[in-house]
Amino acid sequence: MALLMVLVMTTGCSLFFKSDDEQTVEMKPVGLNTSLIPEQYLDIVMRAGNLCPEVSPEMIAAQIYQEVAGGNLDAKEWPTNLTSPAKAKGIAQFIDATWAAFGTDGNGDGKADVWNPYDGIMSMGVYDCDLVQYVDDYGSADIQSLILAAYNSGPGAVEYYRGIPPYAETQKYVKTIKKNMELLRTAVQGGPAGDFGARVVNEARKQLGVPYRWGASSPKTNKSPGAFDCSGLTQYVLGQLGVKVARTASAQIMSETPRRIAAKDALPGDLVGFSRDGSMKGVYHIAVVVNSTDIIEAPKPGENVRVGKLSWYENKTKFFVRYTGPAAKDGAGGAKVAPLKGATLTNGYHAPGPYQDPQGHTGIDLVMKKGATVGAPIKAVADGEVYQAAYTGSYGNEVIIKHGAKLYSQYAHTLRFTVKKGDKVKAGQVIAYIGNSGTNTTGAHLHFEIRTGPRYGDDVNPSEWLKKNGLSYG
Repeated sequence: MALLMVLVMTTGCSLFFKSDDEQTVEMKPVGLNTSLIPEQYLDIVMRAGNLCPEVSPEMIAAQIYQEVAGGNLDAKEWPTNLTSPAKAKGIAQFIDATWAAFGTDGNGDGKADVWNPYDGIMSMGVYDCDLVQYVDDYGSADIQSLILAAYNSGPGAVEYYRGIPPYAETQKYVKTIKKNMELLRTAVQGGPAGDFGARVVNEARKQLGVPYRWGASSPKTNKSPGAFDCSGLTQYVLGQLGVKVARTASAQIMSETPRRIAAKDALPGDLVGFSRDGSMKGVYHIAVVVNSTDIIEAPKPGENVRVGKLSWYENKTKFFVRYTGPAAKDGAGGAKVAPLKGATLTNGYHAPGPYQDPQGHTGIDLVMKKGATVGAPIKAVADGEVYQAAYTGSYGNEVIIKHGAKLYSQYAHTLRFTVKKGDKVKAGQVIAYIGNSGTNTTGAHLHFEIRTGPRYGDDVNPSEWLKKNGLSYG
């Protein structure tokens, strides 16, 4: 129910499957599983779910399922004429006061009608994004859970309890939606280079349903359905992420900018080009890799951007390439990954306590959600060079990695590290294991910092850095 409240999102758990060569391959949930959304609402869900970084299409879809079907993903329809005992109305269950503040015209007919499902879904996205400002200060839960709690019980309750209120209805509401968000995500093959690739897939998904037109590279908007040809789609998607690529399919494959990838090593977000004559110059069609079987493509005249199958091009020679993210202002380009897998935050940035810095905690503290924390593997968050790997007193066994001109990451209190000064490391490479070393620690955890330089005091907010790179704590 939409009271005056808040919402957000997190990354999901991983799945595993056996590839053709019997190797176990990690599958990361990325993007909305469009098969679980009523077709007439897919476009508006995608639009509402991309209004701000904290909200996602799967979050909007899970909220709607909760509001109209009690969280039952088997529901075939989304009722639009519901009124709750609290007088919440429509598909997004807005009460009158909240609708008066946040009601939005979602279908372009010039009015905001609480009973119009398109208006209701878009208004949910608008309201969710507004709620972020009310719950962003409470680190007791992830931001999306706090937004959901505020949507159900009001932002005042979240503020009063400094987290998710202890109301049975609210806690069930949050738990059910978060679970359904995982079920509404599509599993795609992941790996150390997969984080930028996941963003590529998500950008491509936003254009599903756009018509094919040769020579076109225009996205859909509120005023236009847009149009793409195959290379126009890939050029636009990568351009949205700050990567400039050539205009034609063969040039995108032949460019010196991307890295050439073997088919068995392809990851989500890589591009695959199809050639009739077996040469790169002969590449006539290009698409975004989703997983080991699926692609997103603008196929041909008369059809729309769709999720297709690699098997449809079985008789064509395939070339795979990987573009990486542009260098940031800190000088660090390439993929970014979370330092731990399955981690949760126990102590935030600048939290008060017995720290040397007068502003408080200079990093964030992470432990494992499940299983033993001691010995859990720690990963480098980006490509770089080990600046330091040594015992340093209060930080214990610590590793500092230089990633760019103004980006360093620090991993402290480790049990042991597996790298030495001067080593070149890749994003996702295991560099250490969680421990409890050092003179300023009270239990096993990872103390993680992002810095503009290698020294103490160069710290910046690591939670914000992770968020800007599309990452959670792990």
